[in-house]
Amino acid sequence: MFYHNDCIFVMGGQSVSFIGNPFYNDVFKSCDNGETWKSLGSAPWSTRAGIAFTTFAGRMVIGGGCYGSSIGKYRKFLNDVWSSEDGQVWEELTPNASWLPRSGARLVAHREKLLLIGGEVGFTPDTQLGDIWISDTGKDWRLLTASPAFSKRSGHGVVVWRDTLFVVAGWHDNKCLHDLYTSTDGVSWKMESNTTWGCGADNCGKFDFWPVVSSDGASLLTLGGSNAYSTFGKLWSDTWELALPAMP
Repeated sequence: MFYHNDCIFVMGGQSVSFIGNPFYNDVFKSCDNGETWKSLGSAPWSTRAGIAFTTFAGRMVIGGGCYGSSIGKYRKFLNDVWSSEDGQVWEELTPNASWLPRSGARLVAHREKLLLIGGEVGFTPDTQLGDIWISDTGKDWRLLTASPAFSKRSGHGVVVWRDTLFVVAGWHDNKCLHDLYTSTDGVSWKMESNTTWGCGADNCGKFDFWPVVSSDGASLLTLGGSNAYSTFGKLWSDTWELALPAMP
């Protein structure tokens, strides 16, 4: 889901059906805060879930994702990158980026660059990734760091506030994380907390929550999330706020 040019865009994803192809590449648009929606049809990129997404240089950018059965080796992971100004006309920036095909990566715009952070190549405790890649345009990518200070992870939260990157929690090695790291360059990272949400144990850590910076830039918010190896395990419906320093 994007907020772009005063409209909300929702695209891709999957249903719980195991019949046929439960993955999507459709795009919907709402310009009245979600009250009504217009279908923009199917995008030219293949059906997928776990899409990395951000807005960059006035355009929406998506990358990676996956489709197919999660049983055995039938899940297909992707590393193509696409962009669009309106959600209807798409340009393929690269069919095969330098980074390993993956799902659940986080894509952000930082200091006029694109950064791709972490993700996964499966759904078991040993398939998370921790590398960080950078691109000027989304077409050519180079490795920024193979092993940042934080552990490998998927389902993590990544936001940009001023010139600072925040990486929050996620899932790795069958553990729900509760840490928070910051960086100004994507290479050097500092752990700011290992008790995010007042949590210091696996049973209260979270992944797949929704992180946002408030419109006035005064706080970082996280909404919901999961704390379970199983899809139908423990889910959260709480909202937390971290106050951010005021502008000097």
